[in-house]
Amino acid sequence: MELEEIMEELDRILEGLQDPNQPLEQVYQKFSRGVQLVKEGNEAIGKVEQQMKLLEEKDIGVEEDV
Repeated sequence: MELEEIMEELDRILEGLQDPNQPLEQVYQKFSRGVQLVKEGNEAIGKVEQQMKLLEEKDIGVEEDV
């Protein structure tokens, strides 16, 4: 799942949690899904950060060779 999709689903979950009349079980399911999405989002961000570091290191190596 792409980071943008994760954020969109989290937004929908947060909007859904605004309803004070929904059953507790439904609130718990939405909350659990939100926690799962946050973990997935953190993993996706970590992967992007790692890729950026590799690119920076590669660029630094190229610049040093020049």
